[in-house]
Formats: sequence, C-alpha cells, structure tokens
Amino acid sequence: MARSMDFPQTNCGLWNSKGPFFLLCLLLCLLAECEGSEKVPVSTVTLPKENYKTKVTFDPATAYPWLVVSADRTYVESGNNSQNVPDTPERFNSTPCLLGLPGFTSGKHYWEVEYGNQREWAVGVALETVDRKKHLLLRPEDGVWQEGLWWLRVLENDSHTLPSRPGIIGIFLDYDADSVAFYIDRKVIKKKAFFKGKKVFPFFYLGGGVHLKITK
Repeated sequence: MARSMDFPQTNCGLWNSKGPFFLLCLLLCLLAECEGSEKVPVSTVTLPKENYKTKVTFDPATAYPWLVVSADRTYVESGNNSQNVPDTPERFNSTPCLLGLPGFTSGKHYWEVEYGNQREWAVGVALETVDRKKHLLLRPEDGVWQEGLWWLRVLENDSHTLPSRPGIIGIFLDYDADSVAFYIDRKVIKKKAFFKGKKVFPFFYLGGGVHLKITK
C-alpha cells in the first residue's frame, strides 16, 4: 500500500471504508482512469518541448497546508507538519494537492516535472472550478486529468503503469483540442478531456514524503 495511506492529511472517511461500496468506488475510479486514454510510442511523436514550452510555477495560495513550496515556486514537498496558513477558498484542505500558474483558456502548452522514487504522486491539469474542499479521487469527473504513481495504481494492471524510479514527466496541454498528453519513459499517454471553455491550471498531487520539481 502506498505510503500516504497513513499520511495525516489523507484522513477522509472513504479511505477507511470497507465493503462493497468501497470496492465499487475503486472500480469506478479505474474505469474513469482508463477511459479516453491512449498510449503512443514516443518515437512516433514529435516532442512539443521546443515549440510550446511554458514557464509554470507552483501556486502556494492553493497548496494543502502540509505542502511546502520553495521561495522560487519551482519545488514542493510534503512536510511533517501542517503550516499555519489561511483556509481561503483557493486552498485545497482535504486532498494534498496544489495548482500551478498560469492558467489557460486556449492554446498549446508544455511543461516538465521532475519526480523521485516515491510511490504516490500525480501531475496533470485541473479545472479552475475543481472542488478544493472535498477529498478528490483525481478523476475527470472531479475536473482532473492526471498521470502518476498514486495509491489506486497498486490495484491496476494496465499497460501504461509508470516506472517507480526517478525521472521527468512532460505534460502537453492542447486546450482547443480538449487533450492532455503525458511524455514519460519513452512513451506518450494521451487523454481526452472536456474543458467546456473553463480555465484550467497545472495540477499536482503529493502523498507522504513526496517532492516534485518543475524543470526550467
């Protein structure tokens, strides 16, 4: 089981639930995760880094209280204690997440995130309207499109499970095509999204002991 199942902030009652309802929730998550996903060998696709590289930073105003953002806003880690920060409407307070800046309403944008060998993290994009005050299952239904190594993946047996060793993941947002692609480990995972004209932001999820860094 992934480490942050015991992390203090992941204390939603769902994680402690037992029985058919819990299993049904897991099944729905798996179906949502697989729906609209497509894996393509990286050699068949042109890396969008040169043409669409966008400067992205972490937004500390949205960060879950246990997440610590560096002064230059390019590094975030899950800390050992909750910080004394205001519970504003922008801040996640039930799921260890944060958003990045800037937000997007059009165009193509690419950024990269460096990850370690921890077993619980995810990156992608989220709608501006994502609910910051409830526990998220990181599904399109929540307004989140992501890839990573997070606790639910211990139950998965799909062909695009990500490597657990350290590396870099590229995120390519094509807003006008309602598409998000993830470049990792010599392959590309494409996901169909539905933004419906709403603003979207870079999205990051960190379990216990995890750190992420946005590359320059």
